[in-house]
Amino acid sequence: MGVFDVALQRSLKADDKNKILDYFQNELKPRSKEPIAPNKEGFTLEKFREKKSLMQYNLSVSVTPTKEGHLLSIEGELQNLWIIVVFIALGVLFTYGVGLVVVIAFVYFQKVVATNYFNALIDRFKS
Repeated sequence: MGVFDVALQRSLKADDKNKILDYFQNELKPRSKEPIAPNKEGFTLEKFREKKSLMQYNLSVSVTPTKEGHLLSIEGELQNLWIIVVFIALGVLFTYGVGLVVVIAFVYFQKVVATNYFNALIDRFKS
């Protein structure tokens, strides 16, 4: 996982793994350009973009059984890194490194926005 990638793990007390996966598939699918690809433990979603975010993520959602219920894992890999690299290079060339701080702060803010969105989804599922 990279510095700007999203990774969450939460314990859920739901009895049915399929109920958890169906909820997250229904909530995340409208925000993706690609179809859901199911796998053994969950599903993957390419080119996911949260409504308030400008960056896209490749998501992997998995649910594994535990003694108390299920463990939900959401991992998001940041896409379009070449755009970030170009902005970093331009920031170094034209602003003598000051623009680099702005670019990194922007990308980190996008990570925070995506993490908050996933936390809100999990909280809505729990209630």
